[in-house]
Amino acid sequence: MPHLTDTIVKNLPVPTTKRALTPDGNTKREKGLRRFFAQVTKDGARSFVVRYTLNRRERLFTIGRWPDWPTAAAREEARRLLQLVDQGLDPLDQRIYNREAPTVHDLARRFLEEHVPTKRPSYLRNNL
Repeated sequence: MPHLTDTIVKNLPVPTTKRALTPDGNTKREKGLRRFFAQVTKDGARSFVVRYTLNRRERLFTIGRWPDWPTAAAREEARRLLQLVDQGLDPLDQRIYNREAPTVHDLARRFLEEHVPTKRPSYLRNNL
């Protein structure tokens, strides 16, 4: 298979299994990016992923859905992510950390639960 293009991604067949990964070129003559794949799910959703191993853990990082991400832009993002991996940083851990970080709503609720009960009535009247 030649390296991925928008036309190739658009025409990839829908798999009967959970998902199918198509590499970005699989011969030495092709100028594809290793560890960069187009993914098609059984529901027909198409996206771009990077597969890498870090600290003996195999990871699959989803870059984004096609056509929101054109193939060329997804390939450049894959290069950037793989540079981070080569430096020993895990982009998936960073995504998980950001997703689980407290929001302003969480901090406000914590303030109301932990600190407001210890405040004077005048503080509650003037600030809430």
